[in-house]
Amino acid sequence: MALLSVWGILLVVLGHSGFEEPIIQQKLSYLHSWIYSFHMPLFFLISGFLFSLTNPVMKKACTGKFIWKKTLRLIVPYVVLGSVIFAIKYAFAGLSHADRVFSVGNFFKMFIIPSADYSTIGHLWYVFTLYMIFLLVLGLICIRLLSADKVKLCLLALSIWVVSYFMPATRVFNLSAVIYYVPFFILGILLQRNEEKLKVVYSATNWGGQKCIIYLALTIGCIFLPLHGLYVNVIRAIIGILFSLSLCDLIIQHLPRLEEWMMKFSNKTYTIYLLSWFGHYIAKVVLVNVLQMHYSVVVAGMFIGGLLFPLAVCWLVDRLPWLNKKGLRIIIGY
Repeated sequence: MALLSVWGILLVVLGHSGFEEPIIQQKLSYLHSWIYSFHMPLFFLISGFLFSLTNPVMKKACTGKFIWKKTLRLIVPYVVLGSVIFAIKYAFAGLSHADRVFSVGNFFKMFIIPSADYSTIGHLWYVFTLYMIFLLVLGLICIRLLSADKVKLCLLALSIWVVSYFMPATRVFNLSAVIYYVPFFILGILLQRNEEKLKVVYSATNWGGQKCIIYLALTIGCIFLPLHGLYVNVIRAIIGILFSLSLCDLIIQHLPRLEEWMMKFSNKTYTIYLLSWFGHYIAKVVLVNVLQMHYSVVVAGMFIGGLLFPLAVCWLVDRLPWLNKKGLRIIIGY
């Protein structure tokens, strides 16, 4: 699962590498659609898997201590980094192609509506949504709707997707996203509880390479199909997740050097997610506003910057005692 997290964060960093620029969106629209068809459902599945792994008796997670721990882990970085990013975007608003209204009211509202047009922290929506999902999952556990039984888990996931289909779009507290993504979290619990039985679907032990290629071909084919809607998106996401699982299993079994390189980032994926924006922003200002480079150079440069900035921060925190503080580690998720 650690390797899967690294694969997922690489997709996230690439997906945020300049795709708001019209020319990049136009030239690389298929790549963008492919990444976004499954990379965030993958992260919620990983979160569900890890929740189940660390809470074998799920009922015991229904405590104030667990909620406080998740508040420190998720909401504190969300608010602190969100405030810093708001200040930076306000100070350098002239460099942005987005037309935003900076006001005190919008500053406070964006934390509960991260997808709003005036929000400057839209890329951090996952952190807030995951926190809301944890609260919802704890509620489901407390009322005994969430159990370890695989049939009940599948029925619960399907039921919530049905609710999502009929639910009106609600951006406050990101509720629409919470309802859509919580079934992927539940599927992560299902995977952890039945890993050995389900592994046959993606394992590289038998016909692993062929499985990976088939799933990849299906993920690519899905983005060309003229089909839309909730359940089409769910199917696309599940196929993409299966591709990711098979790819990582293939790497583990047949590409040890690549696995070793990727695992160097395994304890930094959350930090990369939180801080990659800063690397992206610096690279974008230099490559787009100053040097006006070709779009392919912009994407590559922003991808590299989005990785290197968080890794550099981790390196400094590990080596400078005055930076190696608990408060800072909480804020950067490291």
